[in-house]
Amino acid sequence: MINSENTPLIQTVEAETSTKETIAETPSQTPVKNLNKKILFNHINTDLKSALDTWEVLSEKMATKVSPEEEQLHEVKRLLLDLKNKISQFENE
Repeated sequence: MINSENTPLIQTVEAETSTKETIAETPSQTPVKNLNKKILFNHINTDLKSALDTWEVLSEKMATKVSPEEEQLHEVKRLLLDLKNKISQFENE
């Protein structure tokens, strides 16, 4: 119930177990609050989806990216292989 001042009234209801329960009736702001909650939830949901998409894209990029240490290791292996080939050429002559 709402009184003439548009403020919530408290209504006491007697339950079958003879305990009293209090029910607060609110003005017509409840649909507005629900709408605001839905809008907020949609914004949060959109932000989370965007973050997940970004995470997946970055994870894919990082999975294929070689670290500087691995690059150095590959370069050292290449140089050692070149050196080995030159040494074998020198021995064959």
